[in-house]
Amino acid sequence: MEEKLIQYVWQLRLFPTDGLRTVDGEDVEVIDQGLLNTNSGPDFFNAKIKIGGTVWAGNVEIHDVASDWYNHGHDKDGAYDSVVLHVVRVSDERVRRTNGEVIPQLQIQIPADIEMLYDANKASKAWIPCAERIGYIDRFTMHSWLDSCLVQRMETKTSRLKNVLQTTDGDWASVMYVSIARALGFGTNSQAMEALACATPLKYILKHNDDIDHVAAMLLGQSSLLSESIIDDESLFSQFTRDYSFYKAKFGLVPMRREQWKTGSLRPSNLPWVRIDQLSYIICNATHLISKFVENPTLDYMRAQLKDIKAVHFGGLRLGKSSIDSIIINAIAPILFIYGRSHTDSRLEEKATVILQEMPAESNSIVEGWRSYGVDASSAFESQALIQLKREYCERKDCLRCRLFWNMRKGLKK
Repeated sequence: MEEKLIQYVWQLRLFPTDGLRTVDGEDVEVIDQGLLNTNSGPDFFNAKIKIGGTVWAGNVEIHDVASDWYNHGHDKDGAYDSVVLHVVRVSDERVRRTNGEVIPQLQIQIPADIEMLYDANKASKAWIPCAERIGYIDRFTMHSWLDSCLVQRMETKTSRLKNVLQTTDGDWASVMYVSIARALGFGTNSQAMEALACATPLKYILKHNDDIDHVAAMLLGQSSLLSESIIDDESLFSQFTRDYSFYKAKFGLVPMRREQWKTGSLRPSNLPWVRIDQLSYIICNATHLISKFVENPTLDYMRAQLKDIKAVHFGGLRLGKSSIDSIIINAIAPILFIYGRSHTDSRLEEKATVILQEMPAESNSIVEGWRSYGVDASSAFESQALIQLKREYCERKDCLRCRLFWNMRKGLKK
């Protein structure tokens, strides 16, 4: 049996607790099972265990088979001398500290239904491991877990933005610039658009953002997409080429690799040079966005600020309503969330989630997949949470950390 499963059974106290005794016959009372340690050292820190008539404060180590204590070399590692209880499924050997002292050992039972559920999920080849049991989850449990998943998704997105904040000395305008650039990639070229923004610092662009031709030349040149095949106007192409050569030398810019971009089978409006041109428009015409959205964090205001974005040099192609909403979902709401958290402004954190609740659910393969199993997203809040659940738990089969897993036991009993 996987040790991880035993750890979670211990953490959640899912083992039978009546009449607990060590293998030497001493009564055991688990006052506090301790805190799970995900780093090196004993599995649980700061536990409080009553053995016989004595209360011990210390650490707990978990193994499937007791002899793993020696297989893992714990008998020679002083970090494990603080263990006050060794918890195992199979007690095949007594264990000792480095000084030879015997450590109290407790053998626990893993509930059969939990073991069955865990094995079934691990063996499942369905779109989600719990496909056969997801219908047993009540609405309250599902919504409670989705609330947690949404916060996790926000934090995942903002952790990337924190790196930008650090590298730009706390410049929130640069964070907004990088975040919107990534969102403009709309999945297919998200990483490439983010790389472009990072390779072309906003502080350089703002020196020339009084002319969109200059900004477009700098960004298109940096992308390595600038060529006559995308710009039919020979005069404009020559101008862009000259301007980029100047900016490249002036700022010591290093262009991206052309192969970082995906261009095949894309609709004209989603071609990367069109999105880069739209980014140029935002930089020149939608300035001070971070301060504007902090002062007026409403969905209507955000949509109004983004509705006129267009690709000036590529037929004036505009962003559609769904594209604008996608930018709000994937760029602006996470920035409001991290900005609120960084400035101890719970109002902004809450507003970021409220905005997602006000927006329609996204339409993508993950949302459709959940719908096929009877889990429907009624808002962007829920669709974002379901994306997090699928990618971070289901695809990794990390069921033990999923709150839904521990509420599916009744599904096995029907």
